[in-house]
Amino acid sequence: MEEIKIRQLINRFLNGETTNAEEQMLYDYFAGEDIAPELMQYRDMFRWYSAHVKTCIGKYVSFSGKASRSEFWSWTLFVAVVSGVLFGMVAMLVAIRSAVGPDTASNPLNWLNSIIFPIFVLLGLFLLFCLLPSLAVTIRRLRDAGYRPWIIIFPILLLIGSYYPALVVALSGMDSTPPEIPLPYCYAYLIFTVAVCLLYVVLLNRKSKVGS
Repeated sequence: MEEIKIRQLINRFLNGETTNAEEQMLYDYFAGEDIAPELMQYRDMFRWYSAHVKTCIGKYVSFSGKASRSEFWSWTLFVAVVSGVLFGMVAMLVAIRSAVGPDTASNPLNWLNSIIFPIFVLLGLFLLFCLLPSLAVTIRRLRDAGYRPWIIIFPILLLIGSYYPALVVALSGMDSTPPEIPLPYCYAYLIFTVAVCLLYVVLLNRKSKVGS
């Protein structure tokens, strides 16, 4: 009976019709050892994602060793999906509230702030939680690809330094006062930062180097 139910869930999963709870059932089933022989072909498909995410959490501050491409990108996908969903919820609620009127006490949907703020805090806590494991898996991935892990310093410094140029660009259309940094310099810095980050994506996607 369980095998029939699992097969039905697999068909629904492949058609994009499963709920989060049903997908968790599939992950739990294929994480175990009691798998029907005719369903073994699906084991790796359901195991690889959950296994790699658990590995990154288990190696929360482990900067030694190596990480495969699938481990790195599984973790990256996990962080992107969760943070994207939370940010999307905040953006949607803010848009709904703003469509009614300005953010003042007279806005009938001003009560949405009591929902927006906790979600925003949850997003911040999630990203803070993911900071160390993300840094750790990136360092392990660079080592696995045959690069020296310390080269991660360059994109980190560029991203930190991009805060103020990005702020200048964002506020450039709201204030007639000339910015402290000329806009062309800000654009050039941001474009250079994006180019460097894209280069690092290519490096991180390199196949494992045998004997590295």
